Amino acid sequence: MVATLTALDFMAPWTDDNRVWPYPSRDRISARLIPLLSQADNRLHSQR
Repeated sequence: MVATLTALDFMAPWTDDNRVWPYPSRDRISARLIPLLSQADNRLHSQR
């Protein structure tokens, strides 16, 4: 569970469309990331 939360903490800042994703990507990362963050928060019952 700690690894999942660490990964989500790393990815969360890039849900802001004003931040540029620093790695090669084929599409906007935030479009896929927001539902994933929400689902993980619900399942893990984190206080984020």
